[in-house]
Amino acid sequence: MLLIIGLSTRLAAIPLAITMLVAAFIVHANDGFGRQELPLLYAAIYISIALIGAGKYSLDNRISKK
Repeated sequence: MLLIIGLSTRLAAIPLAITMLVAAFIVHANDGFGRQELPLLYAAIYISIALIGAGKYSLDNRISKK
């Protein structure tokens, strides 16, 4: 929910990225790349959100302007 509304997005994206990496490398370890592709894609998205931060329409941005 925090990621959706844009509140504390960097901290909220870290557990989601870890979850997707666990899903890709532990849960689907014996499966082919086709089963690992989607969790790896989500992990890359969450890592980029954690590094870049929230956008200009997020609550983080509105709070920091004041």
